[in-house]
Amino acid sequence: MTEFELSKIDPISAGKISAAMYMVMGLLFVLIYSPFMLLFLLVDASAVAIIGGLVVGLIMAAIGIVFYALMGFVMGALMAYFYNFVAGRFGGLEVEFEEK
Repeated sequence: MTEFELSKIDPISAGKISAAMYMVMGLLFVLIYSPFMLLFLLVDASAVAIIGGLVVGLIMAAIGIVFYALMGFVMGALMAYFYNFVAGRFGGLEVEFEEK
């Protein structure tokens, strides 16, 4: 086993990875909840309300996915910055690697 210490994380790199993960999570939320929202529209609505609801729903889904990605970037970068701050004072995470 080889031991290493993670002493620094690049905030931009962490932000990009976090943004990608949050974007996928936002897409999953949209895919999971869209059928339920469509059912609510179809229960008791006119054709105009259904079409309007679908258009607004698609726009909000796209905005939601982008918002999740932006927040993921910001939070990932902030967490990396805070990690670097704390690791500089108390030491970084110790990790072990094993050869396969």
